[in-house]
Amino acid sequence: MLSTIALPGWSQAVKFEEDALGRGYVARPYLRYEAEQGRCESEGVKFIDARNDYNQENLASEASFMECAELGARGSSVSWTLDKDADALTIRFSLPDSSDGKGTKQTVGILSDGVKVSDVELDSYWAWQYTVKANVGEKYPDNTPADNKFARMRFDEANILLPRTLKAGSKLTIVKENDAADAVTIDFVEAEMAQHYAKTDYSGDVVVYEGDGSTLQNFVNQNAGKTIYIPAGTYTIPVWLEIRNENTHIVGAGMWHTILMFSANPDNNRTYMRRGVRCSVNKVSIENLTLNTLCNKRYFENKSSQQMGKGLSGSWGTNSVIRNVRADHFECGAWIADYDGNSTRGLLVEGCRFRNNYADGINLCSGTQSVTVRNCSFRNNGDDDMASWSTGNEARNNTFENCTAENNWRASSLGIFGGRNHKALNIAIYDGMECGARITADFDGTGFSTQDEILFKGITIRRCGARSGGPCGTQGDFWGNANPSLNISAGYFYDLNNIRLEDILIAESRHDGVRLQSSSGKKINNITMRNITVRDQHNDGWPFNFKSGLQGNGKGINLRTENCGEYEFSPIPSGFDFTITDNDDSGIALPDAVGQLTVTGRCVSLASGAADADLYDISGTRVATLRAGESYTASFPTLLIVRMAGHKATKIYLQ
Repeated sequence: MLSTIALPGWSQAVKFEEDALGRGYVARPYLRYEAEQGRCESEGVKFIDARNDYNQENLASEASFMECAELGARGSSVSWTLDKDADALTIRFSLPDSSDGKGTKQTVGILSDGVKVSDVELDSYWAWQYTVKANVGEKYPDNTPADNKFARMRFDEANILLPRTLKAGSKLTIVKENDAADAVTIDFVEAEMAQHYAKTDYSGDVVVYEGDGSTLQNFVNQNAGKTIYIPAGTYTIPVWLEIRNENTHIVGAGMWHTILMFSANPDNNRTYMRRGVRCSVNKVSIENLTLNTLCNKRYFENKSSQQMGKGLSGSWGTNSVIRNVRADHFECGAWIADYDGNSTRGLLVEGCRFRNNYADGINLCSGTQSVTVRNCSFRNNGDDDMASWSTGNEARNNTFENCTAENNWRASSLGIFGGRNHKALNIAIYDGMECGARITADFDGTGFSTQDEILFKGITIRRCGARSGGPCGTQGDFWGNANPSLNISAGYFYDLNNIRLEDILIAESRHDGVRLQSSSGKKINNITMRNITVRDQHNDGWPFNFKSGLQGNGKGINLRTENCGEYEFSPIPSGFDFTITDNDDSGIALPDAVGQLTVTGRCVSLASGAADADLYDISGTRVATLRAGESYTASFPTLLIVRMAGHKATKIYLQ
C-alpha cells in the first residue's frame, strides 16, 4: 500500500531551513531524499521513529530526523521522484550485525520507473560499535557484541556509481528482492551527478599511474614535484601511502571514480594501523578521490595506544590542499598535527566528506595554524566531527565554515579545546546523540589564550543533546550522563577565556540548550552570548543552564526561548558575574508593562495605580507580591518572572 502519493510537481527532496541562512554545506552537489512517511512513496514498509519517545535502543535514534523505513518482506520498497538528473547514489542503511561482529549482507535492487538499473550489495561489516552498559571509567567502542554492551553506529553508507543517468522526474526505487528474515532499513538516499576529471583537467607536469595500487608508493617517490593522476578504478593499497616531497600532487578522476582501498588486515598486530595517506611536507595536495579501508573499529584489541590509522595524517606543512576527498571507515577521517617539527600553516580542506569513521571526522591538533575547513560534510563519526585541540604546540587561527555535521554518535559535532583565535562560522549540526557543539577544558594542553577570542557565529544545532535518566544505552552519553546541545565548560585543566557566541539557534534539544559550568577552581572569563535562541524544548533540562558552582563573568544579549515552557534561565550562581540585556545598552525591555514596572539594578518598583504584581523566582516560588507604589530589592543578581493582571508574564534580570 502506498503511504504517500507523489503529485506532479511535488518535490520530495529535503529542503533544509539552514540553506536560506547560508549555514552548513549549502554548496553540496547532491539532493537528499528521506525514507520517511510523507517524504517518499512506499510499498510494504514499516516506518519507525524515535522523535516522540526518544530511546537510544530504538534504531531510529541514529537516523536522520530520527525516522527511517524498514523493508521486511520481498518486494517492499521506498521510492522518490527525482528533482534533478543523477548517476550516483549514497544510500544510508542499516543491517543487523552478526554474532562475531563481522556484519551481514543483503542485496537490494535499484529501479528507475520500474526498470532495473543495478543491484547493490549492502554490508554491515563496518557498522555496529559496542561499549559496556555499566557506568565505568574511560569507555571506547569496539566491534564485538555482548549481552553487557549497548550498540551505536548502527548505520553505514553504500556509494553507488550507476551504469546510466536517472533523469529528473523519473521515479527512483529501492526494493528488497530476497526472502531474508532480516529487514533492510533505509534512512535516506543522496543523489547527484558524479563529476569526472580527466588528465587534461590538471595543469603542470602530469604523469599517469597505471598500476594496481601495490606500486603506487614507489611511483609517487619517483615522481617528486609532479602531479600524479590516478585514473578511474579501485586500487588496493597494502600499507599507508606517504607524500615525502614538496610540490607533489596526487589527483584522481573524482571521488566517485578513483578509490584507494587500504587493505591492511585490521585484526593482525603487525598490520592493524598501516593505512591512510601521510604527509608533513609543504605545498602538496590530494584531490578528487575516495579513501576507504578494511578497518572496522577504533582501536586494535580495544587499547587506546593501538590506533587503527587515520585517513589523512601528518602536518601537511605550509600551503597544502585537501580537496574533494571522501574518507570512510578510518579511525579518524583526518588528524592534522605537527609531530616532526614542520608545523601546519595555511592548509585548506574543502569539498570533503568525512563519514562513518570510528573517532574524529577531522582534528586540527598540535601546532596547526591558519587551517581552513570549508564546504565539507561530516556524518556518522564516533568522536568530534570538527575539532581543534591545542596540545603540546599551540593551535591557533583555525576556521571551520559552511560545514554540515550529522548523526555524530559520540562526543560532539564541533569542539574547541584550547588555543587562540579559532572560528566556527555558518555551521549546521543535526541529530547528534551527545553534545552538538562544545568549548571545554576536558583535555590537557596549552589552554585558551587570554588575548584572542574563540568565535562561534551563525550556527544551528537541531535535535542534539542527551537526556538524563535510564541506563547507559537508553539515555545519556556513553556513561549515561545528560548532555546539552551546546556545552561551555571550564575545569579539569584550564580556564576558558574570551568566548563569543553569536547568532545561534538551538532547536529540539533533548536536554539543556546551552550549559555553562566550571570546576576545579577554573573559570569562564569574559564570555559574550548574543542573539541565541532555544526553540521547542519541553521535556528535559533548561534552555539556558548556569550550573551550580559556576565561576567567572560575561554578558548575555538578546537571549530568547520559543515554545520552551515557562522558564528559560536556571538560577545564576553568585560566583558568576553575568548580566543579561535585551540589547547592547542596559536593562530589560518590558513592552507589555512599560510605564507600570521600573527596574533599576536589583530593584523592581510598581507605579502608583498599577495592578498588583506577583514576583516568582526561577524555580516557580513566589517571592513577593507588590502593591501599587511598592518596591522589591533582591539581595543578589537573580532572574524573576513577573505576573501582572492584564499583562503577559515578563522575565526580568536584576543585576
